[in-house]
Amino acid sequence: MCLLFQPMSKKMKNEYYFQNQFGVYNVVNNFVNEGINDGVKKELVKVTKLIINKPSNPSPLNNAINQNTSLTLSWYSSDPDEDPLTYDIYLGTNNPPTNKVSTSQTAKSYNATNLSNSTTYFWKIIAKDDHSHSTAGSIWKFKATGTAPQPPTLSSPANNATNISTSPTLSWNASSGATSYTLQVSANNSFSSFVYNQNGLSDTSKQVSGLSNSTTYFWRVSATNSYGTSGWSSPWSFTTESGGGSSCSGTPTVTYKGKTYHTVQIGNQCWLKENLDVGTMITSNSGSDNQTDNGIIEKYCYNNDPNNCTTYGGLYQWNEAMQYVTTEGTQGICPTG
Repeated sequence: MCLLFQPMSKKMKNEYYFQNQFGVYNVVNNFVNEGINDGVKKELVKVTKLIINKPSNPSPLNNAINQNTSLTLSWYSSDPDEDPLTYDIYLGTNNPPTNKVSTSQTAKSYNATNLSNSTTYFWKIIAKDDHSHSTAGSIWKFKATGTAPQPPTLSSPANNATNISTSPTLSWNASSGATSYTLQVSANNSFSSFVYNQNGLSDTSKQVSGLSNSTTYFWRVSATNSYGTSGWSSPWSFTTESGGGSSCSGTPTVTYKGKTYHTVQIGNQCWLKENLDVGTMITSNSGSDNQTDNGIIEKYCYNNDPNNCTTYGGLYQWNEAMQYVTTEGTQGICPTG
């Protein structure tokens, strides 16, 4: 603390005094007038501490609404004497708040978490210096309003995993604030049809049964609470175990007309595990929609849904499958082999 004394019409020796305590002091000054010593004068000087500035500029603003249930409280505060400051933070549902959530912290912000939905909170800051002086800020308030949860992150089986059971347990990480989940499993990455689609799941894992061998599946999860539903997680995929025999030696897969099929060795013959899905879909609503000998491979899709062809393969009348050739050993629409 620097004290400066300058009496009227006098010049002072030793004008500056340094003091780091506050109170009333005897100050002795030697005065001179035109170079002649003018004697000694005693004065009483009161040294006072400037008040710490009241904490201000709260964030969120006072009376703010629609605030997240986890948010950062911040404020501005300073000391005219530039003393270092610390802060006590009070936060709660009572007015005035009595719950001290942080003591003597140096940061001018505080992370408040796990607040209750649709609840009004009151908060107050007390700024303190190292001379045991303090200044309390105003009481501010805000209302916490819940938000929909974030999309979950998938856990297991790992993305692109292979040789997975046909009754796998699919797991994901909990999404903060979620009360239930929706799980979708599909044989196509567009999720236009499902082999499993269930909402209201309370756990973060679910066993899915009845999947096909040697099939790639895609899955995703969303989270829900009373404020809404998240977007979908990033989709993952896995491929089920082959089962039912070994693949053909040297030919584990066959690519035919743009699609890949798995093989299985049965005796001395090599077969495809999946049903063929080749040709152009036609509807099967009446006899007029029969497959015909027109030089085009035609297929039915169960329930006239093309997604069923993607998942389960096409349906063919015998003559269509043989391409209307009756000679024994005809290949028809099947791949060579």
